[in-house]
Amino acid sequence: SASFPESISTLLFDNCTIDELDFEDGAANDLQTLVLNKVTGLSELVFPEHGCRNLERLKLNRMNNLTKLVFEDEAMEGGEVLEVSNCKNLEEVTLGTNCFMAGKGLLMSKNIILTKLTLGENCFHEAQTMAITLPELRSFVLQGSNFTTLDEVDLTPMSNLVEFHAGDECFQKATVLICEELTKLKVLSLGSNCFEGGRKIYLINTVNLRTLEFGSRCFRSILDEDFTVGELTKLESLIFGRS
Repeated sequence: SASFPESISTLLFDNCTIDELDFEDGAANDLQTLVLNKVTGLSELVFPEHGCRNLERLKLNRMNNLTKLVFEDEAMEGGEVLEVSNCKNLEEVTLGTNCFMAGKGLLMSKNIILTKLTLGENCFHEAQTMAITLPELRSFVLQGSNFTTLDEVDLTPMSNLVEFHAGDECFQKATVLICEELTKLKVLSLGSNCFEGGRKIYLINTVNLRTLEFGSRCFRSILDEDFTVGELTKLESLIFGRS
């Protein structure tokens, strides 16, 4: 078991074994950067409500025993960068409401069996970087007001994606949505005010798409020639303007 010392701004755990990380109330409030590299022993990592409230950067790399990563509501509100890579047994990542609300970037790659990613409302509210290369991801859910200032959303690196849900006001200022070669995608759902200024949609070889939903005020600037859609022979539900 490891607890966080006080008055330390940067902490690196490297090539060691930790069975439990203990976040006592008010602990680690001075911590700004936390790096866990090649740490074994942790199968679940949970950051509690209001935990590490001043942490700016969290990096997890090569944590081979980790299967689940959870941020409870309002954990790391001031967090700027979350980077998770090479965690070969990680299956699920969940961020609660207002986590990384001031976030600048979410970077996730080489987590080879990660299948579910959920971002609560206001996570990475105005982040400019969403670098997610997760070919085994099946479910990507954003619950609202995430990545509101991102310019382009390309889901293509999530080649096995089955369902994509974006709640109200996600990607509000994005202009382009790209879904190419997502042959397993069945559900694409956007809430109200997503892609408000959106001008281009590419749905290319999304042959298994069953449900396509656009909330009210989505893609208000789009022209017919900028809506590129391949064959959708299995489409069962098409909704525009859902509020």
